[in-house]
Amino acid sequence: MAHRAKKKNQTYVTPEHIKKIISEKSKGRSHKPRPVLQFDLYGTFTQEWPSCNSARRAFGGCVFDACQMQIKTCYSYQWRYKDELDLYPVLKII
Repeated sequence: MAHRAKKKNQTYVTPEHIKKIISEKSKGRSHKPRPVLQFDLYGTFTQEWPSCNSARRAFGGCVFDACQMQIKTCYSYQWRYKDELDLYPVLKII
């Protein structure tokens, strides 16, 4: 096996260093689920879900895209995060 010489400015990253970097990047992030509100196409409130994941498990994968305002509807419903309802009002689509 050939021996490789260490370059002048080369440093080695330890697993402890990687854990430290990851923990610093995740500071301030909240992993608390955000409540999601479900509205029909007339803008009438239908149901509140505890998180986007719980609504996604019941309906399908596009709920997250609708909450992020990437699409208008998902399974003929409008979806909004409860804390962003004032930023993105529910529209009467029909």
